[in-house]
Amino acid sequence: MKPSFERLKKLMKTKYRLPIAISNFYFGQFLKFRKKSYAHPFWAQIEPTNYCNLKCKMCVQSTDPFLKRSFLSYEDFKIILGKLPFTIGLMLQGFGEPFLNKDLIKMIRYSSNKGYIVETTSNGTLITNSVAEKIITSGLDSITFSLDGAKKESYEFYRIGSNFENVVRNIKNLSELRKKKNSDLKIHINSIVTKRNYNELPSLVDLCDEMNIDEVFLGFMLVQGDFPIEFNTEQKIHPNESKLTNYLQKSLDKAKSLGLKMHVNVFYNGKCDSPWTRIYVNYDGTVTPCCVIIKKTMGNLIKEDFDKIWNGKDYIEFRRNLIKGEPPKECAGCPGALGFISKNSK
Repeated sequence: MKPSFERLKKLMKTKYRLPIAISNFYFGQFLKFRKKSYAHPFWAQIEPTNYCNLKCKMCVQSTDPFLKRSFLSYEDFKIILGKLPFTIGLMLQGFGEPFLNKDLIKMIRYSSNKGYIVETTSNGTLITNSVAEKIITSGLDSITFSLDGAKKESYEFYRIGSNFENVVRNIKNLSELRKKKNSDLKIHINSIVTKRNYNELPSLVDLCDEMNIDEVFLGFMLVQGDFPIEFNTEQKIHPNESKLTNYLQKSLDKAKSLGLKMHVNVFYNGKCDSPWTRIYVNYDGTVTPCCVIIKKTMGNLIKEDFDKIWNGKDYIEFRRNLIKGEPPKECAGCPGALGFISKNSK
C-alpha cells in the first residue's frame, strides 16, 4: 500500500500524524531487509475475531487449528492502536468474519477519527440494510467481499453455509446506498481462482460491473501451514496454465472496456517484506509474522511494549532467515515468500 494523495487526505485530518507516518513509510522502505527494523510497520492487520459463520473448504476454518476462539474487545483494540502511532493503514480482519464482532463499527469509527486509513473484508452474509447504513457512516475507507465465482453452484461449493443470491443482494444494496449517500467508500471483490471456477471469470467481470464494484482482485489457493493442503492442492490452478490464460486475458480486456480495475497476482522470485512493513495482531493481542501464520507468535501487543516485540530475538531470527534466502518452515508453500507482481487491467 502506497500513501497516495487520496489516502493522505485521511492523515491530514489529524495533522500531527501526517509527518511521522509518511517519514516512517519512506524511512522503512529505504532500510528494509535488515535483521532489525529501523521503522515501524506502516500497515497493521488486526483481527476482530476468529469466529466465523461459514466453513469454507479452502480456509483454516475447515481444519480448525485454533486453541481458542473469542473476540477482540473494544478496550484492547484501543490499547493495540495506541502502540501503532506511525502506522498509516489498518486492515480489520483475521481468520474470522469481522462483522460477528459487535464492536467492529466502533473500532472503525475510532481509528478513522484518529486519521488511520481503515479497511476490512467480509463474506457478505451479515451486511443487512441496517449494517450497511452503519458502514457508510463509520468512516470505513474500503471493504472487500469474498466472491469465488459468478455462479451459485461454484460459489456455494467452496463457501459452505453461505447463499450466493443473498450475498450478491447484500453487496448490491451497500453499493446503492453508497451512491445514495454520496459516500467515498470503496467496494472491492476478492475471488480465488480455481480449477472449478476459472471459466466463470468473464461472467464475474459482468457481475462486478452490475454491482458497481471499484476493483477486483484475483488470487489463488494457499497451500501451506494450517490450510487444508490436500483439498487446496487438488483445486489449485496456476496463473500461467494454458487453459486459464485465455480466460484471464478475456476478463482483463472486458474489465478495461468497462472501466473496472482488475488485478491478477503472478508469482516470481522476489522478496517478502511483511516482517519489515506490516504487523499482524490476533484477537488476543498475540503478534505473528504475517496474516497466514497462526501458531508462531512474537509477543503480545496488549501486554508488551511494541519495540520489545518488533526488534525482539524472534523477529530478528525470522528476518535473518528471509534475508539468507532460507524462509522459515512456517513460510513453506507461501507465494508471499517468493513475492508477487501484479498484472493490471488499467
